[in-house]
Amino acid sequence: MAFLRFLCALLLTLGAGLSNAGVISTTSAFTPAQVGRTWMDVGAVYNGVAIISPTNGDTFDFVLTNATSISFDLKASVTLPTGFTLITTGVNSPTILSTGCTPAAPVLGTATLALNVLTFSLTSTGVASSGYEMAAGCSITLRYKGFASAAALSGTNNHLLNFSTASSDGGAAVAGTAQNQ
Repeated sequence: MAFLRFLCALLLTLGAGLSNAGVISTTSAFTPAQVGRTWMDVGAVYNGVAIISPTNGDTFDFVLTNATSISFDLKASVTLPTGFTLITTGVNSPTILSTGCTPAAPVLGTATLALNVLTFSLTSTGVASSGYEMAAGCSITLRYKGFASAAALSGTNNHLLNFSTASSDGGAAVAGTAQNQ
């Protein structure tokens, strides 16, 4: 009987360390530099008064919101369309915003662009180099600016958010549902 109680206590203790990743929902927003415009200009960005590219551009946001339990090891990237010019320097370079993220707000370590993929590297809050531990109730906005170069294809060109989380710190990555903008 004592062994059975020990075994039950051990299983409960081991099970307490296991969890399912939270449920992350995503939304996106396009905010043109010119009020009232709903499309991207090709070759430059006009804000209603002047051409503001190449140092400024239209704003793109992807918001990830965790509604349930903690999501471990959040990693996120955005695949940019052919002909999209990302602004990578100065006050208009990629950034993050957050609300409700406790105990530690995410910190953008780097935002790197390689082969049209913009990777947002959030500083790890758990196992080193594993990713950000996103608490329930946390919302993170991935923000970047850019414009369509003269090489952009005509028609609709999507920006695709990809992200992954894990059900435990340093655990196996599980891809989230991709979001188009």
